Formats: sequence, structure tokens, C-alpha cells
Amino acid sequence: MSVLGLSYATYVALTAGVLIFVKPSDEISPIHKDALMITYGSNSKCGSTGPGKDAFISADYRPDNYLFWKFKSSYAFGFSTDGAVYTAFGIRKDYKIGPVQITPFIGPALYQREIGSHWESKQLLQFRTGFDVMLPVTSEIKIGGGFYHISNGQNDDHSANIDVTHATVAFSF
Repeated sequence: MSVLGLSYATYVALTAGVLIFVKPSDEISPIHKDALMITYGSNSKCGSTGPGKDAFISADYRPDNYLFWKFKSSYAFGFSTDGAVYTAFGIRKDYKIGPVQITPFIGPALYQREIGSHWESKQLLQFRTGFDVMLPVTSEIKIGGGFYHISNGQNDDHSANIDVTHATVAFSF
């Protein structure tokens, strides 16, 4: 299984390495605020063997408080036009390069391939790993894009194995 041309293990190791070893930017904005992100994207098939090019819509809530070791939390809920649904909790760090904010994240996700189908325990637990790149439009609105991968780390029928490239609008409050 590959993600963006990398093995899944390499992709996760790079994301986790950045989260663990790279110090985050202390000041993302002069006024720290929670954010609600609305994303729209599609299964980009960047090496995935998951379902077809269905559209994914998700809402991510990102509180601005620290959990531990400069990690912040991320909560997400998303669904696809093909009937897949997921909810995820993760850790993230925010980095700032000029006006651009880069946020890698990783965490477990509960995933169901089709709404209304029975919950299959081998398919239920997946992992969501990705990053967002955001640019402020105003003090309360950011636009950007990103990428995330959902899978159980194996290349089998129980893995979601989807790669979603998305556009994002974030609202701070």
C-alpha cells in the first residue's frame, strides 16, 4: 500500500516524526481561537485501493488549547457520496511559515463503508493521517487545502484505504 508514492509506514513515520520532533509555532495568531473547518474533497486515488472517486465532506473542530507536549486536539466527522462515514479524534501541531499555517495530524478513526450496513469490527477501527495548509483571508477566516489518508495500515478488504485531497474553509470563533 502506498500513499503519495510512499509506503504507508513511511508516510505515517514522517507525519509522526514531525509531530514529535519539530517544535510548533507558539504564535499562530495574536488571538488564539478555536476553529471549525469545513472541507470538500475527493478520493484522489494517490496509491489507494479504496472506493472510487467519491466526494468527501467533513467538519473538523480544532480547539486551541494544548493537550500535552504542545499537542492540540482535532475532532472530525465526515461522509462520502458513496455512503461511507467516519468520525475521528487526533493530535495535531500548528506550524507557521510566513502567513501560511501548516498542520499535520494523526489519530484513530471509526469508519463505516456504507451507512445502514452492519458494523463490521474488522473494518471499524482505522487511522486518519494527514495535513492541512491554510492561508488567512481575514482574522476569522482561513482558506486552504490538504490531504488525509484513512486506513487500518493493511492492504485488505477491511481497510478503508482512501486518500482524500480537499479544499478547506476554516472559521475561527
